[in-house]
Amino acid sequence: LPDITQAGLEELQRWLRDPHKALLQAHDIRPLRRTQREEDPEETDADGLSRWNLTERLLSLGNERLQESSWPAQQQALAMRALLPPGPAAQLASADSLQRSRMLLQRSLELGDEENAVVLTCSGRFKPKRLLDGWLEHLWANAEAPRTTHLVGLVNRRDGDAAGSWQLLPIVREIAQERLDDLQQLRRKGLQQPIAFVPELNWLKLSRQQAECGDSPMPGLTARQLHELNPDGRDGYRWPESLLQLEAGESPDLDRWLQQPEVCELSQRVLLPLSEALAAGGFTP
Repeated sequence: LPDITQAGLEELQRWLRDPHKALLQAHDIRPLRRTQREEDPEETDADGLSRWNLTERLLSLGNERLQESSWPAQQQALAMRALLPPGPAAQLASADSLQRSRMLLQRSLELGDEENAVVLTCSGRFKPKRLLDGWLEHLWANAEAPRTTHLVGLVNRRDGDAAGSWQLLPIVREIAQERLDDLQQLRRKGLQQPIAFVPELNWLKLSRQQAECGDSPMPGLTARQLHELNPDGRDGYRWPESLLQLEAGESPDLDRWLQQPEVCELSQRVLLPLSEALAAGGFTP
């Protein structure tokens, strides 16, 4: 068996995004490589990936360097590093990413004035993996001292993308630590045997459970809110390559996989506390 130690924050976040990949690596089995990037950018085509990478880069520059007076110099610097095409084409290639970045940074700036609050900004929409990343960072910080966390990202509106934010309220230190200890325990299990957890699919299970509750819903977000944060893709859900590798390349039947008791258990164990926290803190468009 692998030597399993307590995970740091980033390692725990990586594990929760893809427990099956971590299981393969823990047993010295090389995960099969995808032909496309695994970090789940907003789109998997080359143009979409480029826009996603560029937006991430612009966010790292900060609000001041993206202002009208500073942007031409930054645009030139990005072109010199081959992150943008040379000449007038740079303005066209960066327009969407620049608009997104300015929206997100402006929202982050507005929230940053709140005392003892931390703002986490991502370049994409609020998807289960990104929400889990923020939730773990929130738990980690609150295990030291209570604080508020704001998760800033993009929301899809009829007239285009807009910036929005979810608020995670302070948690009692002991409760935050209990949540982390439970995830550490689940990770130890998940590094020794497969567990029925895929963030997007367990989120789907949680939304279906919420929808089936009728007049007595579970605590947390409504079924509609859960679905809005993880809508069905046009081509359905794609199984992680790591899980397919453990299944000898065969894609499981989705409905049968979702009916496993462990899927129900882990959806509530891992995702229900996050759902409750999001519902308590609320969303600001």
